[in-house]
Amino acid sequence: VWHFFSSPISAKSLLKCKYALVAAFSFLVTAICSIIGIVVFQPSAKVIAVSLIESAFLIIALAMVSVEFGIRGADFVEIPRPRMIRPWTAIANFILCLIAGSAILAPLLPHVAAKMGIPITLAQFDLYISLMVSGLIASTITYIFYRLALKRAKDFLINAEA
Repeated sequence: VWHFFSSPISAKSLLKCKYALVAAFSFLVTAICSIIGIVVFQPSAKVIAVSLIESAFLIIALAMVSVEFGIRGADFVEIPRPRMIRPWTAIANFILCLIAGSAILAPLLPHVAAKMGIPITLAQFDLYISLMVSGLIASTITYIFYRLALKRAKDFLINAEA
């Protein structure tokens, strides 16, 4: 911890590093799982494209939510045992990621229902409009949590110096 706090790092740099690590790992896992899923299930090109786009939206938004909660709940106490994050923060992060992920995927529900043969009372949306709405929701979540995480990172580094 001392090496971390003694380094000349800005709040933006800290945030970029944490976000890049989480997002890069998530994209790697998504790529591997996508390849396996495509080989095993052989979906249509449309399903592959929509799945990959939605996966990118989810990774971009939920990685920022997780980084903000990681900074918020950082725990450097080593007694009685070392932890990286407070348990209540991890639980809150899980619940909020579940809600945010559901919000990002919600515009696709009419399309999923139509594919399953469920009659839809709402007007059928174009798939491209649904993807744009989903991207807008993901962008909004990312921006809001970026601002919160940046503020937390600044406070975190100021308190570390004190």
